Amino acid sequence: MTAAALPVPRPLRLAAWLSAAEGVALLAGDAEAGVDRTCALMGTTTTLFFAGYAAALLGCARALTRSRAWARSPLACWRS
Repeated sequence: MTAAALPVPRPLRLAAWLSAAEGVALLAGDAEAGVDRTCALMGTTTTLFFAGYAAALLGCARALTRSRAWARSPLACWRS
């Protein structure tokens, strides 16, 4: 059987959902923070950084649900 044919273990599925929830919360919190006019450049770069981080979290969460082994390492490192 190939890795794609095997069912995803429950703990791995839970980790994927938690990572996806963290990514969505990060996007929502970043959008809520807004940009201060006095330091617009810093606010913009911070927004772009956290949007990229949230996109990476969501991508790794999606890869976990597809049983991709490479997605585990970034998530473990980012949690440390």
